Amino acid sequence: MIFAYGVANLLQSMAATRTTVHHTFDPGLLLRLVSHRTYVIGISCQALGFLLAFLARRDLPLFLVQSSMAAGLGVTAVLGVMILKWRLPAAEVALLVLLFAGIGALVLAAQPAPPGRSGRSASPPWRSRSR
Repeated sequence: MIFAYGVANLLQSMAATRTTVHHTFDPGLLLRLVSHRTYVIGISCQALGFLLAFLARRDLPLFLVQSSMAAGLGVTAVLGVMILKWRLPAAEVALLVLLFAGIGALVLAAQPAPPGRSGRSASPPWRSRSR
C-alpha cells in the first residue's frame, strides 16, 4: 500500500511536468494528462493503494493504515532520488529515516484485534433511560 501510493505520486508528478505550462486556469489540463500513459499508470497505482488501504482497515488499526498512506510521500521522495536523481538536503534525508523508523515501530506495535466496546449502552442517545 505504501509503495503503491509512492509510485502513484511519482508517476503523476512526472506526467504533470511533461505537459505544457499554463499560468491561468486550464480545464483541458486533465484531458492532456489522461493522454499520458505515465499519468494513467499513476492513477491506477493510486486506485490499487486505495483498495489495499480499504482492505487493510478490516484487520489493522486505523492509525496504522492512515500513517501508512501518508508514508507514501516518503516513498515518492526515495524513488525520486533513485530514478529522477533528485537531491535532498540532509534534513530531509534525516526526516525520511525518522518516517520509516516510525512506520516500522507502528508495524511492530500494532496487532490485529476486534473493535472494543465502549462503556456506553447500545440505545440511541435520544431515548431516555428512565421511564
